[in-house]
Amino acid sequence: MNGPASPSSLPNVTGQVGARVVTLYGAPDCHLCHEAMAKLRRVQRLIGFELAEVDVRANPDLEAHFGTVIPVVAVGDRIVITSKVTEFRLLRLLPELLR
Repeated sequence: MNGPASPSSLPNVTGQVGARVVTLYGAPDCHLCHEAMAKLRRVQRLIGFELAEVDVRANPDLEAHFGTVIPVVAVGDRIVITSKVTEFRLLRLLPELLR
């Protein structure tokens, strides 16, 4: 199994550009991904950012990179959190990264 993609190899699959875009890489049948999205939406209301969601199973390259290490939260092409997404971690990491 391959680990998560390195930040420099994350493609812009969302079509969104900008420092204030947070992307959740996940899969439709991943309950942790659904929970991560709910947490991201709550944090989004507090600190404001664009939120994109990418189904890694729809892209063979992303599926190969991430394997089963989802959900993955990224800001731009930088991976911020893998697997265990908590609101505490989001609130601690995102404000600085979104400047």
